[in-house]
Order: sequence, then structure tokens, then C-alpha cells
Amino acid sequence: MNWLLDEPFSSRPARVGSLIGISLTNDPVYAEMCVRAGLQADPDDSILLNNLAVILAYQGKLLEAVEEFRRIALIFDSVFPSYIYLATAGLLQFRMVDIGEGRLFYARAEFLAPSKSKTRVAVFRSREELFAKTSTSKEYFESVKKEIKKRHLEMLSA
Repeated sequence: MNWLLDEPFSSRPARVGSLIGISLTNDPVYAEMCVRAGLQADPDDSILLNNLAVILAYQGKLLEAVEEFRRIALIFDSVFPSYIYLATAGLLQFRMVDIGEGRLFYARAEFLAPSKSKTRVAVFRSREELFAKTSTSKEYFESVKKEIKKRHLEMLSA
């Protein structure tokens, strides 16, 4: 927050703050505050718009989330990785209870993600599978846990 206050005309502290709120502290109100502050500095920042769509979906504000997500398509740029866009599309489909479409988007996102980000995509999909209480959510979660352990062991041995 101090970084955001110190650099109000930069979107970087808002990106970091919103990511912390989304994933580390599970504080969507804080994350949304960071994003909205960043969007004042850069209203077309596709990463901030994506984070806002995720945050709004996590808060159950699906119509607003889809509206913000659609703004990304209008300003798609080379800085914004397509696999993140696809993963967010998957999240929105899961939240709109279109599990099949959500899985397709997540599968495409994981395929396109760089190797260091594939597990992260799988973790976010696992979160949605569990949230939706799908019949395979627990099995999928267990497979993701095994993959994380495997990658961790690979990193330790490298």
C-alpha cells in the first residue's frame, strides 16, 4: 500500500498489491482497492483489468466481472500473456456454471503457459473445481498437489 501511495501514477504497485490481495491474503476488497487506484493511473492496463475481473468474480459480481473482462479484448496488447487471459475466461465460465467450457479454457491456458507457470494455472483451475464442487474436484486437486511436489523435488535436485 505504501508503494502504491508513493507512486500513484504507476500501475506496477497496483498490480503487485492486487496480486497479493487475490492470492496471498485472500482479501478481495484490498485487491479491488489496489486495482481501482492503478486504473486511475492507467485505465487501459490489461493486467489490472484482468485482475479486476478475477476479483469481482471471487466476490460473486459476475456481470461486472464479465464487463471488465470484455474491456481486455478491446485493448489486447503484447504485454498481457494470452494464457492468463484464457485462464480468466475459464474462471468466469466456472463461476457461470459452464464447467465444460471452463475446463476447456483452463486446458488451453495450461498448454500455452510457459513451463514455470503451468502449475499455477492448474492450481487456479483446481480452486474453481473445488469451488464448483465438481464430481472430480478432489481427484484433480490431489493430482495438482502431486505435480507441485514433483516440481519442488525437481527444483531441489537441480
